[in-house]
Amino acid sequence: MSAQVIKTYCDVAGWLGTAGFMGFFLLLSLGLIGPGRLFFGVGIVESLLIVLHSWERRSWQMFWLNVVGAGFNAIGLVRHL
Repeated sequence: MSAQVIKTYCDVAGWLGTAGFMGFFLLLSLGLIGPGRLFFGVGIVESLLIVLHSWERRSWQMFWLNVVGAGFNAIGLVRHL
C-alpha cells in the first residue's frame, strides 16, 4: 500500500472518530442515551480511530489523550458488563 493511501485511510479514521465522538456526546447531553455498554464500546472505537490518525500525523498530545480516553472507556465498559 502506498504512503498516500495509508494517509487517506488515517484521515478518514480520524474524521470518523471525531464525528462519532461529537455525535455521541450530543446524544448524551440531550439525554437520549445514558452511559452503558454501547456508549463505552463506541467510545473505545472512536478513541482508537483518533489514535490511529494522531499517530500518522505525529500529533503526540492527541495520541496520548485518546489512548487515555480509550482506557477510561474500557474501565466504564467493564463496570457495565
